[in-house]
Amino acid sequence: MTSKDNQVASWGAYLLSRNILAVSFAPRDTHVSQVQFALERGVPALIGIIASIRLPYPSRSFDMAHCSRCLIPWGQYDGQYLIEVDRILRPGGYWVLSGPPINWETHWKGWNRTREDLGAEQSQIEKVAKSLCWKKLVQRGDIAIWQKPTNHIHCKVNRKVFKLPLFCKSQNPDMAWYTKMETCLTPLPEVSNIRDIAGGQLAKWPERLNAIPPRISRGSLEGITAEIFIEDSELWKEKSSILQED
Repeated sequence: MTSKDNQVASWGAYLLSRNILAVSFAPRDTHVSQVQFALERGVPALIGIIASIRLPYPSRSFDMAHCSRCLIPWGQYDGQYLIEVDRILRPGGYWVLSGPPINWETHWKGWNRTREDLGAEQSQIEKVAKSLCWKKLVQRGDIAIWQKPTNHIHCKVNRKVFKLPLFCKSQNPDMAWYTKMETCLTPLPEVSNIRDIAGGQLAKWPERLNAIPPRISRGSLEGITAEIFIEDSELWKEKSSILQED
């Protein structure tokens, strides 16, 4: 789970108290002290500006992405930033946006922006989200939540309705470091039934912590087998027990 917020990882800390692990991104070097504070609270955090390079994670890494008052122009640049969020979200994952422009009807005066400007910004975000085949689940108060589809069957059949972007063909969806973002959509693994979850069903937490991920058990990651995963997990358990004894 990833939480992009500039409130000293407050959302990540809230989730951690409920046994949900988040990663918090501070947008620039001036927030380095906030990153340190987040780490001291036990929340993983790093400087992770979203600009022209992919976020440093493979595709389908997170169950949820959250942005709180991060002032990222989500609807601009052909939806490039939301397309990147789509890449790192797992099938059926959630994108949560709080702060501007959500609930602009109530807050527009305090934000020192016009109603027209804020309304247009939210409309553009809604347009991009729909083009990614995301479903808007709810908007309540200052929070809006969208859900990524569990597969792309319905989206492909109705691509003219959704105005779906072209699917990426050239880049490996799991390449992240020093890889430029694109305005094409990362395709989900093919499925035969619209009810299927692309890439396979993940185990529920906390069982997922030690379960073999579907992409490994299916042999889709070159050089990584189920046996290697089990051996690596046992090694980390051994190291963890030694640290606890110390």
